[in-house]
Amino acid sequence: MAQIDLMQGFVNTSNQKIEKPVHAHLRRVYGSLSASMVAAAVGAFVRVPANIWKGTLWSLLLSIALLLLINGTQHTRENEKLRFCYLMRFAGLSGLSTSPLLDYIISINPARRTKMLLRISEANV
Repeated sequence: MAQIDLMQGFVNTSNQKIEKPVHAHLRRVYGSLSASMVAAAVGAFVRVPANIWKGTLWSLLLSIALLLLINGTQHTRENEKLRFCYLMRFAGLSGLSTSPLLDYIISINPARRTKMLLRISEANV
């Protein structure tokens, strides 16, 4: 019963208009999210055939450093591009660090790849 009320509330609020500042903010947030997903995919794609950075320890340490840089950089209009650049670098390194898992999936039976990729995506959600 609670799920029905939740769905009705969602349907009722989805017809409402969003204010312009909220709409602009949501566009920037989801634009950043989609750009970071592309950067992560590029990072994973580049590492698999090139086999650069065999150890993922460096990518882990650099990812942590970039997260600290994002957190340590003051959030102002002047620093937005710098923080976005840090985010893209972090996403690219995240893609690099997931590529050993992709290497393993590529090396196994092709009939099971889709099932394994779906399980990985379920674990990340």
